[in-house]
Amino acid sequence: IVAPNPVVDKLHVQFFLPKKSNVEITVIDISGKQVFQSKISNLIIGLNEIDLPFKNKLPSGTYILKMKFAKENLNLEIH
Repeated sequence: IVAPNPVVDKLHVQFFLPKKSNVEITVIDISGKQVFQSKISNLIIGLNEIDLPFKNKLPSGTYILKMKFAKENLNLEIH
């Protein structure tokens, strides 16, 4: 779950991990330029929640949120 979409000042990401894992979150703009990256270590098995601060950092537009964890990749479109 990614909310709110469109993003106002922060992005709340909620996801389930099948095993303890590190997570890398990257946001890229429509041209492919990386505009945000965060690495979070030792997340728990089960439901995890992360707030990503974006207040005044990203101009309006379309972005792709990429998450990498435990050999899995997930791409989501955010606005």
